[in-house]
Amino acid sequence: MSFRERELSFGLGRRRKRRAGERAMWVWVSRSSAVVLFAAALLKAWHLFSTPVLAADAVSALWFQTGAVRLELAVSFALASGFYARWVRRAACSLFVILLVLAAWKTLRGDDSCGCFGPVEVNPLVTLLLDIGVLACLVVVSPPAQPDTFSHSPKRALALSLIWALVAALTLTASLCGPNQRRSSDGLVGSPGSAVILEPEQWVGKVCPLLKVIETDAPLREGNWTVILYHNDCLQCQEIIPVWLREARNTKRDGGLILVAVPPFTSPRPAFLQGTEEAFRSGRLRPDRKWFVHTPVKICLSNGIVVECPPAHTGE
Repeated sequence: MSFRERELSFGLGRRRKRRAGERAMWVWVSRSSAVVLFAAALLKAWHLFSTPVLAADAVSALWFQTGAVRLELAVSFALASGFYARWVRRAACSLFVILLVLAAWKTLRGDDSCGCFGPVEVNPLVTLLLDIGVLACLVVVSPPAQPDTFSHSPKRALALSLIWALVAALTLTASLCGPNQRRSSDGLVGSPGSAVILEPEQWVGKVCPLLKVIETDAPLREGNWTVILYHNDCLQCQEIIPVWLREARNTKRDGGLILVAVPPFTSPRPAFLQGTEEAFRSGRLRPDRKWFVHTPVKICLSNGIVVECPPAHTGE
């Protein structure tokens, strides 16, 4: 073999090793990113299947959560398959930019958990750093010129397809058959022992469904009443309810005022209500159900009909 041939052979060997290294690096980055997305989607799916969703904002709404699960599943499947790697890399980068922005927003808002991993509470700052790391890897590491495709590994493609289809079916079941869809027409769920999602803003113009589950001696079906739902350990309740009580004393309105405690009950009377007992009547929801509601909630009744449900932050 001549010197020229040995030089060409050596150069070809180096290029092959470099391409093999690039391929191995991309496989590691793409599979790791796929695992992160798959785990997040799986945990969200389980959370949707097992726990009622309370929509405090658009990000926590049921439609957003189910859509996020499907999107994360699709991108994780595409990353793990190696199919159309360059286009999938762009889609994955776009998805992690969105996740990064959401994590940053929740970090600035001071949320205790980002909600990205369903029932597993993770500090938004930790999620933000994770998203930045994954995004940086996807930006720096490029797929090889000829990435793996389904045709190179049909068994792997079949296995990934079956796994993705199984989890996708689980998420569909969660959105169609989970506790978030088992709601009766009166706004309550099931029988004693069931999970109950309260959405008072949808009761306007209807008979208040809570009348039959509030334990009180107040005649709520007669006359005008303002019903306030609260949790004993709710920080927002501690800030807003005293304001509402002062407004009730300063403005002479027809009707009564009743504060209804939502289980679980942590104490007979929360500290922020001490000394104000003469301003309102008391009641509580039956503790035989698991109640889910964002408190405080103000519900205005007229002869048992809900006439208004103003948002808590207005103090109206």
